[in-house]
Amino acid sequence: MQKYRSYIPLLHRRSFLMLGVQFLGISALASRLYYLQRLESSKYRTLSDKNRFRINIIPPKRGLVLDDNGKVIASSKQIFRVNLLKDNMEQFKHNLNKLKQFFEITPSQEQAILEKVRYAKRYTSVLVKENIQWNEMAKLQVHKNNLYGVNITVGETRIYPHKHLFSHTVGYVGKVSKQDVDDNTNPLLFIPGFEIGKIGIEKSYEKYLRGSAGAEQTEVNVSGQTVNVINNVLPSRGSDLKLTINLDLQKYIAKLLSKHKSASAVVLDVNNGDVKAMYSHPSFDANLFVDGISFNQWNKITNDPYSKLLNKSVSGQYAPGSTFKMVVALAALEYKKIGKKIFCKGYEEIYNRRYHCWKRTGHGRVNLVKSIRESCDVWYYKVSLEIGIDNIAKIAKKFGLGTKYDFSISSQALGLIPTRAWKQKHKNRYWNVGDTVISSIGQGVVLATPLQLAVMTARIATGKQVVPRLSAININGEKKSMEFKPIDITQNHLKTIRKAMYEVVNHHMGTAKNSFTTGWTMAGKTGTAQVRNISLLERESDDGVIKNKNLDWNLRDHALFVGYAPAKKPKYAVACVVEHGSSGSKVAAPLVRDIVNKLYKIDRDT
Repeated sequence: MQKYRSYIPLLHRRSFLMLGVQFLGISALASRLYYLQRLESSKYRTLSDKNRFRINIIPPKRGLVLDDNGKVIASSKQIFRVNLLKDNMEQFKHNLNKLKQFFEITPSQEQAILEKVRYAKRYTSVLVKENIQWNEMAKLQVHKNNLYGVNITVGETRIYPHKHLFSHTVGYVGKVSKQDVDDNTNPLLFIPGFEIGKIGIEKSYEKYLRGSAGAEQTEVNVSGQTVNVINNVLPSRGSDLKLTINLDLQKYIAKLLSKHKSASAVVLDVNNGDVKAMYSHPSFDANLFVDGISFNQWNKITNDPYSKLLNKSVSGQYAPGSTFKMVVALAALEYKKIGKKIFCKGYEEIYNRRYHCWKRTGHGRVNLVKSIRESCDVWYYKVSLEIGIDNIAKIAKKFGLGTKYDFSISSQALGLIPTRAWKQKHKNRYWNVGDTVISSIGQGVVLATPLQLAVMTARIATGKQVVPRLSAININGEKKSMEFKPIDITQNHLKTIRKAMYEVVNHHMGTAKNSFTTGWTMAGKTGTAQVRNISLLERESDDGVIKNKNLDWNLRDHALFVGYAPAKKPKYAVACVVEHGSSGSKVAAPLVRDIVNKLYKIDRDT
């Protein structure tokens, strides 16, 4: 009996110890439950709601781009997109593999998707496939409940029905890049597959065309499928943008220029600055860039020898050649540097150097009107030395050369109107007599874009500070004021220049005498700009200067023509540049003649 009694205290101690351990465990559990349910309840309720409730941003429909008559230039079409929720990387890869049974995902596409997922936040949707076919979408919908995190959305993508016709002007949209996101915190930019303007009008008027986002709050189940829509705010559609460009005229000009390897043309309404047409040839299909251009397609476009991507109308910089002579003639009138008639014998000796006229036998006695009408170089060689390059530059600036305009396309080139100070700053050399002589005929370092030449022509035709525009509203949707101030120049001097330009086309000795129009009477000026140096040996040979037709294409002269019509009451100004077209009078002038005839028909029929 004594033996068994000795174990009783030991048993009590063990029980007490076990009860103590249990009590501590229960206390710790109770404390943890209290901490989670009371102190941390709001945190975990929020996390639970995040898993249960989702807010989806609804993209707006993008506005249309229309021509001056309301014809569609850029629109959108409905497409289906497949998005996949990112939970964790392994889960995402597993679900992505499941989707391969419904549509093709190439290895390169899969790699690009996984690269996007790597940087995506948890519980965000990642675009897997867009523009899926109807049968693919229907099959996916049937099995959707067995696929975790799959979401099919109805979206839009941009289409350009006229393909290449407005690619340089209207531009194109593309997927949002990392740079776009860095520059903007708008939630729309984070929507998988969302498109924004990349160049041209699409970029300049992005906010106007884009519209504003809507939002949808949904409740989802454990598989990430929507079970209930709690709240829905509809998006606001983007505004339609009406351009000044005329579709029919643009088509016609594109057809005309397609006969040449590289060319551009600009048509302005001289009364309000409306760009009625602006085309750069060759062009490219803007639709290629919307969904992401392939490597082969990109190489083909960028390696094109005639610079398909370059908008030559605003970015192409050319020696204006003899089209610059109106500026020099105006400078001579304004600064009273015109005396007696100048005799042209085919060249002029200036400081022991011979400067040649394009006409080898010379023009004889030449006054200002004849110098423009027959494009005598010698007249400008001699008069420019009296005027000086700085005075010529002042007049050139007044007529829109060497200037960027408040325009809707950001890729404008400045061109170059040189001065003494410019050469000192950029070349670290003094301006010399030869520089002035060469600049006087629009050669040397003088550069202008076709748009600038069209503006110059419009300002000569009206005597006003015409500024080009592609839409009657600015990027904020406000109406543009087109009240043009008169140019600070003597109006009678402008009348003299207009008389000379009229004779270029309508006088029997004019350089464009074979390009007279059938509807309106046109006034204009030819230009032929050299792109190579002609040696003295070549000039003095029996055969004379090598003809353009015997030169390689890239060594031939550029052909230019600027004009306005009707000559008495101007409505339109046109500038045309044909790269290596050889002759302004034989190539560029007939193109402008045809454009003016088309303008006459369009104007007559409206």
